[in-house]
Amino acid sequence: PFLVGRCYFEADATQVQVLDLGLIRVGRNDKEFEANEYVFTTYMEYQMLPEAAIELSKFSYHSNQPQQINVYYPHDVRCEDQWKFACIAYELVHGYAPWEDPEWDERIDSIREWGFHTDSENRTAKEANMKRRRERIINDDVPMAENLDQDCADVFQSMLARKPE
Repeated sequence: PFLVGRCYFEADATQVQVLDLGLIRVGRNDKEFEANEYVFTTYMEYQMLPEAAIELSKFSYHSNQPQQINVYYPHDVRCEDQWKFACIAYELVHGYAPWEDPEWDERIDSIREWGFHTDSENRTAKEANMKRRRERIINDDVPMAENLDQDCADVFQSMLARKPE
């Protein structure tokens, strides 16, 4: 058994246990699932929602800014939680986060490490890559591995679909 990433445990090639989905909210009725803000922290870059990517693209974000940004975005948190779960499942299946460049570049490192290595000499390359990834989140459908079962691909396409304007 070994720990993969920061939120799941792989017992073997066929069994995975999710240990941490991050901040998941619960409620007793629909009203309690309403939120006006999306809280973005750098370690959640791999779970970036398209709406948050759009809002964050409106200003220049640099890694020397606060590690947490509240983005005004009225939404149902159940949709946010589903998106985050889909990102974790996608990463388990593909080996990298949705919209992340699958080609390894050691200057950039894993998207999961961007918020933890802010003093890196490669900060400019990381920030440029982050901006390109956010543009893909906003404009492109999520890419799927060619060998992925069609039912699995359909589930990811559905769960990681951007909302119509």
